[in-house]
Amino acid sequence: LSFNAGSSDKSNGTDVGTTNVWWKNNVSTNSGSLVVSSADFVSLTASVAKNSDGSPNLGNFLALASGSDMINAGVTSTGITYIGSAPDLGAR
Repeated sequence: LSFNAGSSDKSNGTDVGTTNVWWKNNVSTNSGSLVVSSADFVSLTASVAKNSDGSPNLGNFLALASGSDMINAGVTSTGITYIGSAPDLGAR
């Protein structure tokens, strides 16, 4: 999953599909009308803080904002624990 792709991404291009979801250079056919923007996240600023045990403290970095289209947008599957009608999409 890539958001606001830049030149450091492995693949870079200007192709846009109705879902903005791509798999092996093709538009995903298993996604609905999901559109991702910066408003879907609480923060896009990475934290450099660490917890007392040395693990990274992510704060709100990449946490989904209330009302994000990515909430409950995943596919249900046996063995996955989630809250809501379906898993959320995203990094966290």
